[in-house]
Amino acid sequence: MSIFPHTVAGAVAGSFFDNPIAGGMAGFVSHLLMDMVPHWEPDIYDKKNRERKVLMGILLLIDLSLGILVLIFVSPNPAAFWGGLVGAATDADNFLQMKFKSFPLLSKIGIKTHDYENHGRWHGQISNPVLGMIGPVIVAFGGLFYLFLKLH
Repeated sequence: MSIFPHTVAGAVAGSFFDNPIAGGMAGFVSHLLMDMVPHWEPDIYDKKNRERKVLMGILLLIDLSLGILVLIFVSPNPAAFWGGLVGAATDADNFLQMKFKSFPLLSKIGIKTHDYENHGRWHGQISNPVLGMIGPVIVAFGGLFYLFLKLH
């Protein structure tokens, strides 16, 4: 799943707490739960198709930018901020675990939910991009609506 919905879900989960550490832990749990929502995941392993790599790079920058905007938006609430940051950063940790096999932070749990040995394909993923984006988009924009009402 992309960074944006993980950031929003983590910020929502963190917003239920007053403590930034509890918010960060809630963001981590939200990441695992969000990965259970059926979703589409682009094939980042396709190294032959240059145009696809460029498109995926552009989409990643847009996704990352939206995630950063969410973190800026929730920054007045430290628990929501840390929830959003950890919710999104869990994928970075899992990626490092996949590449280097020794990155120790959150990967021991997260790697099991992502199953990178099978290139990220598991029962929660959908092969159709349009259908696979419905769940994450609903969660992301529903979460933004909730955060807007709660924080402002």
